[in-house]
Amino acid sequence: MNIQDIQRLHTDGFLSADQRDRIVEHYKMQDGQSKFVIILSVFGGLLVAAGIILVIASNWDAIPRGVKLLSGVALMLGAHAAAWRVLMRHPDYTKLAESLHLIGSMMFLANIALIGQVYHLSSRPPNAMLVWWIGIAPLAWILRSKVQHILTLIAFLVWLGMEFIHGTGWFHGIGDDGFLLFYPAILLALYAAGVWLERTSYSDFASSTRRFGMFGLHCFLLPLTWGWHGRSELASIVFTAYVPGGVLVAVLLHFALRGEQKLPTLWKNIWFCCLTAWLALHGAAGATGTSQDFGGGWDFKGGLAWFSAIALFAHCLVMVNVGLLLGSGFLINLGTALLAIDVLTAYVRLFGTMAVTGAMFIVSGVGLIVLGVMLEKRRRSLLRRLNQNQV
Repeated sequence: MNIQDIQRLHTDGFLSADQRDRIVEHYKMQDGQSKFVIILSVFGGLLVAAGIILVIASNWDAIPRGVKLLSGVALMLGAHAAAWRVLMRHPDYTKLAESLHLIGSMMFLANIALIGQVYHLSSRPPNAMLVWWIGIAPLAWILRSKVQHILTLIAFLVWLGMEFIHGTGWFHGIGDDGFLLFYPAILLALYAAGVWLERTSYSDFASSTRRFGMFGLHCFLLPLTWGWHGRSELASIVFTAYVPGGVLVAVLLHFALRGEQKLPTLWKNIWFCCLTAWLALHGAAGATGTSQDFGGGWDFKGGLAWFSAIALFAHCLVMVNVGLLLGSGFLINLGTALLAIDVLTAYVRLFGTMAVTGAMFIVSGVGLIVLGVMLEKRRRSLLRRLNQNQV
């Protein structure tokens, strides 16, 4: 529900002017730009930054070294200064200011690459990402910018991934696919942090952190359904590194979910068990890795892939119901989309066996019908509750 819905309730006589103002103030609703405008602003900022970089690159050889460095710094500082000036003159133009700050942050990365190119500092590319992440991290909290916050999280994950993959990376000894083992735990910790942020003075970042963590977590659940089971390098560090980290994340999630006021205790426990079960399953996938050859860590039709697919199907049903209880359209949409991907993956895995494929069609079709009925019943229940409150 947004400010337009509240205004419509007031216009139709269900809310007084005082009630409308109190609701808007309590939930900090703003009559700002739509999500479409926000998306356009963000992509516009990224395109401008990329365009500046390409224009400079096209005339690279003709530009003196000092001019290159000064121009990069001037563009970065100019973007941030322009954003500050826009907010000073037009406080309502927050999205324009965020776009300019985004350009400045991207120019910081471009300057790091520029310095590395000019002075031939290219021995460890992950270091450049680490410097960028550290440099832009404070901006999100200083500016209270959700866009900068998401950019910071992306920079952190990119840097960490480079450390796993690069030949001289800090975690390269774990194996090139080590991020498939550790990223779910990291992203689940981000989700727990987002839940916790709702009870702090930085609650503005709670929703974006929760969604980023939850979306990323489920992206890294899919490889299990595709048959990933790790390699021998991972098996040796599951118990020494992954298990202690996973236990710590589970503890953080437990205390974070205790503050979910909208979730009944039963569903808090169910949701906690569902999420932590994936930590255990990833650990099992890593611990059973035995292959050394390229591509040997995948078994599309193996037992682990089938078990993960069934577990994901049940998990999606739980997630949809949790989304209904929390009033989160994001969780409902994510659960429904993952359910469709999971069923499609199962169809591909069973392709060629008509009897088994037909049985899978029946089972999944019944499951989707049950899901639709459950969503409709919940929707009607919420509408009845809303009508009772209005009376």
